[in-house]
Amino acid sequence: MDKPTGREFRVSTDTWPTEAIELRAEGDGMTFSGYAAVFNSRSEDLGGFRETIVPGAFDKSLRESRAVRMFWNHNTDIPLGSTRSNLTLAADERGLLATARLPETTAGRDMATLVRDRIVDSMSFGFQTVKDRWSDDLSARELVEVRLFEVSPVTGWPAYPKTSASVRDLAEAADVEPDELADAFRVLREPDARLTAEQRDLLYRVIATRTDTPHIARTVAQARERLAAMPSL
Repeated sequence: MDKPTGREFRVSTDTWPTEAIELRAEGDGMTFSGYAAVFNSRSEDLGGFRETIVPGAFDKSLRESRAVRMFWNHNTDIPLGSTRSNLTLAADERGLLATARLPETTAGRDMATLVRDRIVDSMSFGFQTVKDRWSDDLSARELVEVRLFEVSPVTGWPAYPKTSASVRDLAEAADVEPDELADAFRVLREPDARLTAEQRDLLYRVIATRTDTPHIARTVAQARERLAAMPSL
């Protein structure tokens, strides 16, 4: 197994026990708090290995003046917060606690409703590894120090950096099953992604429905290049 490189994402409900990370609305519902990560808790299988986060892993990032952002589903087009404004991040004995006063925007009010109604109850964080430790057989990994970039409340398909509505829209346009498309996007975001032949064909179908749209021509070309170079299972 190759070790992960570059930017990575961890989704709390897919990685650690739900009771450790559940988002909770407070006050008028526009403020929420929840754990984006928990310490000393062994993850689920992350593709051949299990992972724990060592207390202190976020400390350097939290001391830096660089802003950590909060987005909806990692979508940088839908900002919800920043540590320079309405987002507070703190490491306690349990893990990385995020508290935010959501903005009075459409996205902010929508997210407040979803959190209040317990439709959204999970968070994710994006990071780059600075220091880690692996077991001899590469089956276990400890994150000792990471560079934290962002945290995100996440909806139905947390590994895909757009809203679940985007996945449904693409699936409808290409006449494919939304769950199958979401799975393909999830694989595509893994550092060592290996698509099945069916997933490769499905993504080509989605691309084909969008190639006449001028403003995404470059994105489509890049996607074709990446898909062509990516090995199948």
